[in-house]
Amino acid sequence: MNAFLKYREKALTFRGKKPPIEASASHSADIQLHCYNRIGLVQFLNMNHITSDLDTTIDYRKAEFTDPATELRFRQWSHKGTVTQTRLTLLIALTLLVIYTISDYFMVRADNGFLYSLVIRTVILIGGLLTIGVISITQSHTLFDKIIFLFQALAGGLLLYIFTVLQTDIVAASLAVVLVAIAMYLLMPNRLVVANILSLAFSAGFFILAVTIYDLSQLLLLQLAMIMLGANLIGAIFCGRFHLIKRKEFLELMRERSSREALQEEIAKRLKLEKKLLHQTRTDELTGATNRRYFMQLGEEEISRSHRYGRPLSLLMLDLDHFKEINDQHGHSSGDEALQRFSQLCRSSLRKPDIFGRLGGEEFAIIIPEESQEGAMQTAERLRARIEEAFASTAYRLTVSIGVTELNVQDTTIGDLLRRADSMMYKAKHRGRNRVIAFPPPEPLTSRL
Repeated sequence: MNAFLKYREKALTFRGKKPPIEASASHSADIQLHCYNRIGLVQFLNMNHITSDLDTTIDYRKAEFTDPATELRFRQWSHKGTVTQTRLTLLIALTLLVIYTISDYFMVRADNGFLYSLVIRTVILIGGLLTIGVISITQSHTLFDKIIFLFQALAGGLLLYIFTVLQTDIVAASLAVVLVAIAMYLLMPNRLVVANILSLAFSAGFFILAVTIYDLSQLLLLQLAMIMLGANLIGAIFCGRFHLIKRKEFLELMRERSSREALQEEIAKRLKLEKKLLHQTRTDELTGATNRRYFMQLGEEEISRSHRYGRPLSLLMLDLDHFKEINDQHGHSSGDEALQRFSQLCRSSLRKPDIFGRLGGEEFAIIIPEESQEGAMQTAERLRARIEEAFASTAYRLTVSIGVTELNVQDTTIGDLLRRADSMMYKAKHRGRNRVIAFPPPEPLTSRL
């Protein structure tokens, strides 16, 4: 930090500005605050990896996370979107199921085939509507998977009966089976393993029934088998890719959330550090009083406000009597203890808007807004008496001399009040110490209004 101050002084000299002869503790704290902000930001931006408690390894054969806990967290994260997608898919499928009832009227082979087809489609429709209702209210993804699996198994078995037993057109039936198989992979929220089981079982069942019912040549059977295998292969590939993409999206979201939490934590730490350093720049470390630099700043603001609104303002200058003797006779630790106790007594005796500051050594000052000199005299006398009483039983009988003055129309800076109060404080010391003396009452500010 000393090297930084030297560099800053050289830079100011190079720019034609006069560097400060001596950097105060509060000024150094301001520079530290600026440096800590820069360092903290650089350290955060240089973070190349944000650790996480998730095992992000993916089993590409199953298109799932290898860690059950991570997979469970993914399923919980995606559950709401999956339910919405499934409801939409089922509504579309059930709508098509009702529309294709018209084709059954012309394509069924049995005498009562259309009636059977109508009953089957009605059963599937009711099952689909019940499935939509159940998955809309359940929060368990395990129950969700079981219900979806049972509905697909029931609907698949019933549709096979329509496609093979009731219909006479093998081409139309084959096309419908391919579409249903692909839908199990791509439209329904099945895990890859479950989708493979359902779709392969559905395709195999259709192939077996087709061999049994239809009189097909070996070439047609081979072509039909190739079509079923091809549909399942394409569906499995795209289903796997879809699941991998969703899990990678989940990982990116988790990393982003982890980054955001780390950023919020870093911001909280920096704000806490800034608050601490800002307190250090404004507060005297030993006594807890406002330091000289901040006291002067607040004093200028209060004077400006009082002049603007024509309100009274008073200032007390306090100096501890024979404080050097306390340090010489009882040691500096006793002197520090006396300063701390004196400061605590002053702060507890003042109002919240009053400003209590340490100007240096054993000299203190108090700015009392909205108070005339008469009221400030009463405050000063009450404070003097309390300090005398509090230290009467100690090894060193500490007392205080106080000078009082009030803001007048000629005052432009806090220094004007400090000089007058300081002269009154020295008069109090010359007259025997442990007393309060006020400057002659000034022309009230309200006379200008």
